[in-house]
Amino acid sequence: MFKKLAVALVVLISLCGASHSNEQAQVFAIGQKRILKKVSTFLEHKVIDPKKTCLDEYMNRHKQLVKMLGLGPLGGILGAGTTTAAGVGAGVVGGGFVGGPFGAILAGSLGGVIGAGAGIGALTGYQIYSLTALLQNRYLIKVIANARDGEGKSLRRFYKSVSRRLKGNTLSTLTLADHIREADRSGALCDGSLVRKGKRRKLSKLRHFLANKREIIKHLKQIL
Repeated sequence: MFKKLAVALVVLISLCGASHSNEQAQVFAIGQKRILKKVSTFLEHKVIDPKKTCLDEYMNRHKQLVKMLGLGPLGGILGAGTTTAAGVGAGVVGGGFVGGPFGAILAGSLGGVIGAGAGIGALTGYQIYSLTALLQNRYLIKVIANARDGEGKSLRRFYKSVSRRLKGNTLSTLTLADHIREADRSGALCDGSLVRKGKRRKLSKLRHFLANKREIIKHLKQIL
């Protein structure tokens, strides 16, 4: 009972800001903390209309990847202390499978989810793929959520990536958020239209329809 009341309160507070927004702006703030959990709650309670966003598809993909890794339902969303494939985080970076900034992100992000242990010995190609896909998918959920709010850490990170590829373009963070929000609202991010041709030929599984970071940036380059 308490949990239901708490969820209702969160939804009510989120809706209170609607009077200060126009039709094209976000009518509530997802915020910067526990983004995936909030997105899941807002989708469940129809605060975010599943028919007008791709967040539900990205969240379904998130659940698929969490299940593939054997994490509990809250493990992937909240970073709860769930143990699986012991030492994978350290093993990936230590073994040189993922280097550079993304390697650091991988190690840090999995700290609360993957328990320390056997290290590289427990790592398989399947786990590397699943972990990498999980982190990339989580990142895009946060980018889309930030774009709906018009601000946020992940949106700023994505803006830097886009800016490096759009040299000379005077794109602003708010304009970027507008374009991402429109692509999300129209369904372009999850209908397969933005994915590379090779992946588009399949379109048989959820992951084939969802645009990744590179495909979203390519789309932005084409419309700017």
